[in-house]
Amino acid sequence: MKKIAGSFLLIVFTFALSVHVKYLSNIFGISCFPQCRIKKQDRSNGSGEPEPRPLSFQRNVFFVETSQRTNFSFLFTCSVESAARAHPNSNVTLFMRGLPGADAGSGWPRSFAVSILSTFPNVRLKPLDLAELFSNTPLHGWYARLNQSQERYLFPVLSDACRLALMYKFGGVYLDTDVIVLRNLMNFTNALGLQSSHLVNGAFLAFQPKDEFMGLCLQDFVDHYQGNVWGHQGPNLLTRVLEWWCGISTLASCRGVTVLREEAFYPIPYQNWKVYFRTEHGSLLKRLQKTSYAVHIWNKMSAGSGTRMKVGSNVLLERLFAEYCPSTYSHLRKQADRNKDVKIN
Repeated sequence: MKKIAGSFLLIVFTFALSVHVKYLSNIFGISCFPQCRIKKQDRSNGSGEPEPRPLSFQRNVFFVETSQRTNFSFLFTCSVESAARAHPNSNVTLFMRGLPGADAGSGWPRSFAVSILSTFPNVRLKPLDLAELFSNTPLHGWYARLNQSQERYLFPVLSDACRLALMYKFGGVYLDTDVIVLRNLMNFTNALGLQSSHLVNGAFLAFQPKDEFMGLCLQDFVDHYQGNVWGHQGPNLLTRVLEWWCGISTLASCRGVTVLREEAFYPIPYQNWKVYFRTEHGSLLKRLQKTSYAVHIWNKMSAGSGTRMKVGSNVLLERLFAEYCPSTYSHLRKQADRNKDVKIN
């Protein structure tokens, strides 16, 4: 009799739990059971950083271009090339809004960048269909109502939306097109990096598909949308959702989400972006190679100031180009024969 009663109580508890989970899923507008099982990452690699865990799903690296631009800059091309070289066994997919449909191959751009990237068998260029990407996510209704002509920061906001949707729907690694990859990133699961002690950044994201944290980010994107505030839909969104997720204002790894130290992806703060354009004698590069997985070049800062790179001056950025995107660097040097100061973004 006791055994029967115990079994009955177990059935009732299981049913109640499933109803509760479905209720929470309906509130957030996402389906996260059973995918949202939380796994703690508490292993250490000896440097204070949680040891990366291998991904069990399709290994993809994603880049996104939300403008209609199809002519890639040197930095853009270097970013994709560095990712392709660091991940030879992964698909590196660049989604571009300016590309025509897949059946219009003759309309694809012809440029030095395409000729370089086409030599890598793992690189794919695909049209970016925003309506399709945002379908079956909280972004679907938001995008349908979006008055693009009234958006102050349209392209950055669309980029912020795309990276969240890609991570939630497909999983893998997302990178901004001003990130140079130094090492393979495929061992990271449910991870993002600190830009500073009080802010995380989304230039690098690595998540499993249908992850609960990403689902909450998608919902926050819509519920608290302020596209006219710079960063509100990007780093600020990730930071506020992480603080809620962890229940504390101190940014640290918790509940299955790994928060990587600044040195991992943002070793040079945006305030010091000019360091990339200073002569490098080797010590800083060696430190980056030892402690960083990738470096964010802060394209917005250098492009906004019109900064150009003098080829042959041995600045840090040139050293990174030569080491991690040699094909792009070779073409850059050819252009430098005509003009020593080269525009890289």
